[in-house]
Amino acid sequence: MRKLLLILMCAGAAQLAHAQWMAGLSLVNTAIWPQPDLTVPVPATTAAAVRQDKPAPPLLVPGAPAVQANARALAVKFPAAERAKIEQAFVQSMDVYGQLTRKLDIPQRDMAASLAAFIVGNYMALNETDVPDDVFKAVAAQLRRQAHLREMGTRVRSDQLRTLYEQSAMVGTFMALTWKSQQSAPQPPQVWANVRDAARANLQTVLRTDPSRLRLDDTGMHLAR
Repeated sequence: MRKLLLILMCAGAAQLAHAQWMAGLSLVNTAIWPQPDLTVPVPATTAAAVRQDKPAPPLLVPGAPAVQANARALAVKFPAAERAKIEQAFVQSMDVYGQLTRKLDIPQRDMAASLAAFIVGNYMALNETDVPDDVFKAVAAQLRRQAHLREMGTRVRSDQLRTLYEQSAMVGTFMALTWKSQQSAPQPPQVWANVRDAARANLQTVLRTDPSRLRLDDTGMHLAR
């Protein structure tokens, strides 16, 4: 996402990502994950991650967009005085995510790419590091190959898929922007600690393992021993 972040800075969108807004954001309290549970398996070794099966077709989310409604659903978890600004920040984050997918020739409404954005954005904030576009694409390709994700199209309602797709993209992009904002305008240590705690909780919810073990590279994602 390094190239994406440069685009965002030029557009001024990163100014929306004030770290203090993130103090309470985690999937534990935003509850965007539909049932059944969406635990994302992560290979335990780089060797497992690097195995390249035949590219899998994307799971495309059906139905019309509901960006404003999903942004509002996320924003309602924040203090009332901040909700309007945060809702707009999530809407713009979704727009930025769309810029990224178009730039990288990723199909619109690709569920794997949205989950990859969520994982990558939270990883960036937690580990205070940028992630190149090629790594983001590798994580998305890895997720597309997972049978667990491909089966979602038949076992999860279309409205739940749309919610998962949009809110994952919003939160992941917002976290990436928040990290970029932290680089240019550092927040007080306790505020930034809250952001990292939120990123850790988000990843824990999805991966069901210790996020400190997660590694992202050009093979995709894997767990450190």
